[in-house]
Amino acid sequence: MKKTTKRAIRKIASTILMAVLFISSMASITYYHENVHKEIFRSYGIDSTIEYNFLWMGGRTITNETCSTEQCTISHNQNEIIGYSLSALVVALWCMLFTWRILKGDMIR
Repeated sequence: MKKTTKRAIRKIASTILMAVLFISSMASITYYHENVHKEIFRSYGIDSTIEYNFLWMGGRTITNETCSTEQCTISHNQNEIIGYSLSALVVALWCMLFTWRILKGDMIR
């Protein structure tokens, strides 16, 4: 196999690996974020279920009731702030890493 072909295969593999790791990291943040919502509901005696879409890195916590106290609502709002801030930070870091690797020539351009 030619040296350029091996290099191209390595770049494609590196790009695929980086994409899989990005999706996995975002999916795990979503998983824990939604589980915190479920635990908040549970601590206030409210049953809930979680739906995940790992491919689109999304999820939602479903319940038939709403928070009955201000503290319950505040807890959910704090989880939203922390979860979305963490997601934004992780996306920014991954974008920096992707950009650096592309500029370095390690990935597909």
